[in-house]
Amino acid sequence: MNSKIKICPNCGNDMNLGKRFYFCQECGMSLPIIDNIRSVKKLYSSRYVFISYGHDSYAEFANRLCDDLKIRGHHVWTDLELKIGNDWEYSIEDALNKVTSHKPNGCFVLLMSPHSVRRPDGYCLNELSVAIRSGLFLIPVKLQSIEPPLSIARIQYLDMSECLLSGFSESIYQRQLGLLVNAIENDEVNFDGMQSRLISLLRPIEFKNEIKKYMRRFTGRQWVLKRIREWLYTPNASKVFWLTGGPGVGKTALSIWLSCREIPEIHAWHLCQHSDTLTSNPKNCVLSLAYYLSSHLQEYFDKLCSMNLEELVNLTNVNINTLFTRLLLDPLNEIEPPQKPVAILIDAIDEAGMENGENVLAKFIGRYFSEFPDWVRLIVTSRPVLEVEKWFRQLKPEILDTADARNVEDIRLYVKKRIADKNLTVSEKIDIEEAIINKSEGVFLYAEFVCDSLDNGDLDALKPSSFPAGLYNTYEDYFERRFPVIEVYEKEILPFLSLIVAAREPLNLQDIDRFFGVKNVLWEEDNIYFLTKKVGSLFKVNDNIIVPFHKSIIDWLTKDKNSKYYINKRRGDMCFIEWAEAFNNDYTKLPNYFLKFLVTHYIQLRMFKEVENVLISYEYFNQQVCRLGFDDALSIYFSNLKQFAQCCIDSLEKIYLSDFFLNLINNHRRYLLDNGYFLDLSTMNFSCIVSKLLISPVCEVSRYIGLLYYYYAIEDFSSVISLTHKLLENSSFINVSDYSKSQMYEVYGLSHRKLGNFMIAREAFENTAKLGKSSNNSYQVSLGYANLAKIEYHQLNFEKGYEYNHLAFESLSRSLDELDKTKGDKTISIRLFMAEYKRLAAETYIWGYEFSKAKECLDYIENVYSQIKIRDRYYVRYLYTSALYNICISDLDLATMLLDKATMHCRNSYDMATVFYYKSIIMLANDFLCCKGKIDVLINESEKLFSKINANIELTEIRILRLFVDMSAKVEVDLNNIRWFKYVYDFFVNLLSNVYGIKSIGKWRMDSDKCSGNLFLYSE
Repeated sequence: MNSKIKICPNCGNDMNLGKRFYFCQECGMSLPIIDNIRSVKKLYSSRYVFISYGHDSYAEFANRLCDDLKIRGHHVWTDLELKIGNDWEYSIEDALNKVTSHKPNGCFVLLMSPHSVRRPDGYCLNELSVAIRSGLFLIPVKLQSIEPPLSIARIQYLDMSECLLSGFSESIYQRQLGLLVNAIENDEVNFDGMQSRLISLLRPIEFKNEIKKYMRRFTGRQWVLKRIREWLYTPNASKVFWLTGGPGVGKTALSIWLSCREIPEIHAWHLCQHSDTLTSNPKNCVLSLAYYLSSHLQEYFDKLCSMNLEELVNLTNVNINTLFTRLLLDPLNEIEPPQKPVAILIDAIDEAGMENGENVLAKFIGRYFSEFPDWVRLIVTSRPVLEVEKWFRQLKPEILDTADARNVEDIRLYVKKRIADKNLTVSEKIDIEEAIINKSEGVFLYAEFVCDSLDNGDLDALKPSSFPAGLYNTYEDYFERRFPVIEVYEKEILPFLSLIVAAREPLNLQDIDRFFGVKNVLWEEDNIYFLTKKVGSLFKVNDNIIVPFHKSIIDWLTKDKNSKYYINKRRGDMCFIEWAEAFNNDYTKLPNYFLKFLVTHYIQLRMFKEVENVLISYEYFNQQVCRLGFDDALSIYFSNLKQFAQCCIDSLEKIYLSDFFLNLINNHRRYLLDNGYFLDLSTMNFSCIVSKLLISPVCEVSRYIGLLYYYYAIEDFSSVISLTHKLLENSSFINVSDYSKSQMYEVYGLSHRKLGNFMIAREAFENTAKLGKSSNNSYQVSLGYANLAKIEYHQLNFEKGYEYNHLAFESLSRSLDELDKTKGDKTISIRLFMAEYKRLAAETYIWGYEFSKAKECLDYIENVYSQIKIRDRYYVRYLYTSALYNICISDLDLATMLLDKATMHCRNSYDMATVFYYKSIIMLANDFLCCKGKIDVLINESEKLFSKINANIELTEIRILRLFVDMSAKVEVDLNNIRWFKYVYDFFVNLLSNVYGIKSIGKWRMDSDKCSGNLFLYSE
């Protein structure tokens, strides 16, 4: 169709010519004048276009498209007139080469239909691989509902399927042709629609350089492919296929080949690369996987489109668990299972970024991938490293063993392929082949590097005996050829490589250039590019970031001390410190790199004074928050503290007692409590050092409330109480805000409740709610009510307890309504607290024999945790409260399972003691007479832990339980709580005799000690 068309394709009448459109007055149809599209802005008036299509029912469409583009003046190639055969394949290759030779004027248009992009045997995929490898400008065009090839799934496609839905619509075709013409003539693949929105928000990573590098010469691995295909279709197989292998064995090449070529069930993939912060970032991995899945699963695509992704992905503090849950786990569990399994592939998970010293990607998968639907499978590759193995203990890895005969045969096939075209005799080729096999030590990377060296002339093909032995010797040999004069290497290359090997993340060339500019006033801008050429093919520059072509190069440079090219990482650390100090403590000018890793470099050089100064600097931390976000800033801060504590724990005092640190833990006390940072502090000598604060006079009350939260987190309830008294007596207490007072009374009350001082706790919780109201904070109000409910049921006022539980839940619901909806993580946090309130209500109902109401509360909690896969610090309490409920309704098997699961989630003494407590009840109910020894062990463990934290109420309860095992025992009880303990004894009697039919239970009686006057409970 061109601008000369004047007949309406819909009704056959003449059309009027407008400025940009033809318009039919008869039926209202309009057609764009494609001759005028982008007439002002046109990068390419005549372009070389290769159209790839699938030789199916769309051949006529391809022909029409070819003609229309030729009318525009473009040189278009299709194979419409060729016949299948050798000449056909050669003609295609010639055409692609011709289009490539006209870069950047060359362009590749892929018409996507089920036939053209099928895996693994779609011929268009071969053409696509060549186009990617050649760097041609790609324009995918969708003609039918398809799953786009993973290699280009992140490129926005033009959907022209609408013009083919029922016959052929000329008007729709013309409109969409205009978009295609604009893309071809202006390099703009920017089509409107939901796909564009997902691309902009999820930012999928395309790995085009890796595809270009690995796909062209991939050989072998059919035995791995067979094993994975068998696993995919084995119903009860593990959901995770874990493939391990040492460096250079070919894991990444295999991952790309499987994803882009061989296994159509792989709908999403990601390559973690230690040298690339973009790909090693776990959050980027989740976002990218979500996009790739959306390009293959329509219902999942619709789910993502209906979500407020702008809110979720743009949150500064969003964590990996939240993203994994809300973008992958939840929506995948909500959609209908497809006909075939869906696989996700993550390569080199051991190279994923660390948070708080942990591989969070491996951690999440190890803990929660079992909760994905059965039709979702995961393929993971890694080196055999502890950081991955500890999360994958339940998995049996498939090992790419370098000594495996199949691996050796694959290397042989690869070498044969690489040297097939060389002008050598059969005998010479066999000698090369055997030399590489014998010296490779089963490492594919060695074979690749030697073959490249043969191609480049760096190795003599006629002297295979001179080939270096093993991968490290290959690197040594390469460096000797590049840097024969060691003095030149040490002067020019060593400082450059020292930076690279010591860097905690890849550096861009501009930053390295800035470093050398600081060091040398005579440094010229072009010198950096000279250095990159000097190091040759072992180091690549991608998107202006320099990276080793394989991680094993860094291993060799920093571990082989016998090599004359050995680099001590400390030298690189010193280079970084000199660079940072050139900014004279002006943190506003520091590159972002130093906001992440300055402390790490100081620690490596044992410059502890400098570490102290940075970790108490408001300016440094504020720059971290401003440029990295609060969540990352705090994560980095505590990671630095851990590093410092491991090597110099005695130097932490200056940091802990500084104004900066005390303000940090005070201002963010709730965040630190909920995210486990206080527990981390307890392992770093904080209690010992901060106790000095309690000796000195209080100067400003508000600064100490964070310490109350710390002591509560570590279950030191006596310290909470003594410090609170000190704060209440201080004259500056009157100046503290009502909100801070409410929080202070909350932890004060919680501590007294743990110790069994219910009357004091009641008054504290009433103040919590009252001050929450005066500060207009519904959340604090709810905390006051929730804790009052627990006090009431311990006083046997169950109806009042139910009422307070209801008020607490209502107040927390209001807090959710009042919340700024852009704070997605906070919304999740409050929903989890609402679940905890329901758990407290369930606990009240259980002790009050209201089991049906307890079940309603537990069902509510189960629903919340099924929607939000985050397992917060209250999840373990949900598990053991559910276990108690099931004990009471005679389902001991389920109760046992729940307690076993709870054991894995315990992080403090109270929770672990409670699990032992409830397991003791199960054992009593199961075999009252025969399990005395085992019950004693459980009761002793529970008693020891409750005693350790002075949890006096629960401590007395577990001792009462002992009376049912040891009739000679006696339990000292607190007179103030005698009614509750009598009730507990009767509750156990009723449970064991009425529910489980145990008749050999004595009656209880009370007596007093004549000396102390204390009451004792006996069994008789």
